[in-house]
Amino acid sequence: MSQEPVNPYAAPEAAGDAINTDLSRLEPCNSDRRLINLFLDYFCYLVFSLSIGLAAGFIGGEAAVDLLNSIPNLLLGFIIITIYFVMFEATTGRSPAKYLTGTKVVTLDGKKPGFLQILIRTLCRFIPFEQFSFLGKNPRGWHDKISKTMVVRVRDLQG
Repeated sequence: MSQEPVNPYAAPEAAGDAINTDLSRLEPCNSDRRLINLFLDYFCYLVFSLSIGLAAGFIGGEAAVDLLNSIPNLLLGFIIITIYFVMFEATTGRSPAKYLTGTKVVTLDGKKPGFLQILIRTLCRFIPFEQFSFLGKNPRGWHDKISKTMVVRVRDLQG
């Protein structure tokens, strides 16, 4: 049998795109990194919210600011957090915090989660006290378990 030659002009595969399909090699993220992700994402969410407010003010002027002010704060926060996580995790599997900590959201079989899984994962973040659900011995939170996803390490912090 003849092997097909390797095409030297083929596009390279990005390391972040091909998640380990060997489940024994997937390394779940530990509680420390999950806590770091929580704080970093909260900070990034605040910056994201500020950016939306500033953009609305510059683009739409006072009318846009009045519109934002007319939305109840709890509802506006819910909308912005949902956009934040769904936008990042549905496209790349990573929030800004996950980029910084070298982690990524994958399905239980190591593949990229679909849009619906990410939406469910994001909506589960609003369960009361959910933020503390991953601090035990098993660092999978309720938003991971319900959406059938997990956060794995894709590189070391130094690398």
